[in-house]
Amino acid sequence: MTNNIENIYCNQLPLNIPSYYDTLIIPEIFHNSVIERNIDKLNNIIKYNPKLSIAIVSFYDLILRGSFFYKKAGKSGSPYKIKWSTKNNNHKIILNYNELSMLYNYITTSPWKYTNMGFLINSINNYLVQLRFVMGLINNKIPANDYYNLGINVHNNIEMKYYISQFIPGYR
Repeated sequence: MTNNIENIYCNQLPLNIPSYYDTLIIPEIFHNSVIERNIDKLNNIIKYNPKLSIAIVSFYDLILRGSFFYKKAGKSGSPYKIKWSTKNNNHKIILNYNELSMLYNYITTSPWKYTNMGFLINSINNYLVQLRFVMGLINNKIPANDYYNLGINVHNNIEMKYYISQFIPGYR
């Protein structure tokens, strides 16, 4: 397991291979649908969990990518504690700097559909692209009736704008 204290030192080699971490850090609520590659079920879970979805994309964009490029530049970083509940290790997973960098490299060099985090991140990003498209329709005063199924209890453009604001901060 990665929750022992020795793992937080960033000068150590990773304790496991990247595919181990790729499965370990999937949020519990997404786990089964990601493992099964069930995109419809995954989109439904994303719809009801905007904060967690944004946290996962931010983790990938800021933490993993940042660790990779810092390591590539010869700089050092710090360990990161996974902030969401996972299937086996609720709030006890700490990845050191080398593991974060290695995980980013694994996700980006493998086809997205073969890595669990790659599949999850791609699914969330596709959902966000759809929401941005709907946002464009609404901003151009075009009815977005065909896309109300992307939201929860959405029946008009005003309700859809409010729903989108949960995923895209600052949008109203």
